[in-house]
Amino acid sequence: MHVCSFIMLLYILPNSCWLKMDKNFIWSFLGPVCFILALNMILFIKIIITLNSALKNLNAEVSQMKQTKILVFKTLAQFVVLGCSWILGFFTNDSKVLEILFLILNSQQGTFIFLIYGVLNNEIMQQYRKFLRCLCCIRQH
Repeated sequence: MHVCSFIMLLYILPNSCWLKMDKNFIWSFLGPVCFILALNMILFIKIIITLNSALKNLNAEVSQMKQTKILVFKTLAQFVVLGCSWILGFFTNDSKVLEILFLILNSQQGTFIFLIYGVLNNEIMQQYRKFLRCLCCIRQH
């Protein structure tokens, strides 16, 4: 028997997990998660307030609807970046659907950060367009 198979077998056994449900030992893991989620909520509310005031002061000519759309998008983006997946992870108890959703969202957090701060950022997109135009111009000559 290989070492990896043995370790995997021990991990799968129902009485081998270090997060035991008896005597509230699970809170040794859930306690710090709750603290981090509370801290993230405080930061999330602060970001919403800051974004709202920044968008109001940005340009008086921009319509209220456009400001609202920008605020909602940026708020949802921050919600994803600050770890909305851990909220799901907190409530997964015996739900396989929530566990799978938690794993998918949590494993893709780096992808979400890249999309939000890279691909969907207007300044970065303009630089990509500028680079691609220069690249196309070089090939034509």
